[in-house]
Amino acid sequence: MPSKRRLVDYVSEKGEISILDIGMGQAQWWKNFPKMNFSGIDTSIKMVNYTEKIYPNARVVKGSAEKLPFQDQTFDLIVMAHVLSVIDNPKKAFCEAKRVTKNDGEIIIINHDSTNWKWIDIPLSWFSKLVRVKLPFYLEDIIPNNTKIISSNSIGVFKYFTFLRLK
Repeated sequence: MPSKRRLVDYVSEKGEISILDIGMGQAQWWKNFPKMNFSGIDTSIKMVNYTEKIYPNARVVKGSAEKLPFQDQTFDLIVMAHVLSVIDNPKKAFCEAKRVTKNDGEIIIINHDSTNWKWIDIPLSWFSKLVRVKLPFYLEDIIPNNTKIISSNSIGVFKYFTFLRLK
């Protein structure tokens, strides 16, 4: 997946930092960083159990993006890959991510953004309920105006990779 390759390249330049992967799934991209300080959270106990076995030194918990069980300003980098459009309250999840990110930390969002895809996302919105993806979905509705966007990348008109730096 191009977005995960881009994520790996970006994190490779960071050195040793603390990372929280919200909605980590199987955390396959972590294998590129055996010495990195990873924490992960997922709603699926199956994913938590799997990830704990593969990465025994990581802190992995079952929980919700909307109520993170971590102290304020704990992590240098937060990763939210394909999470915001599948949870009940993406604004609250973003605020929680911001809360646990250190000052001058970063949040990386990899997610579909419907801004230039209304013509297809609105007709597909009825189908999206079956796969639990919110369509249409607009990142601009989630990210507060006072958040500095470092970069936002896209494939054609399809925006999906956003780096944010917190003030």
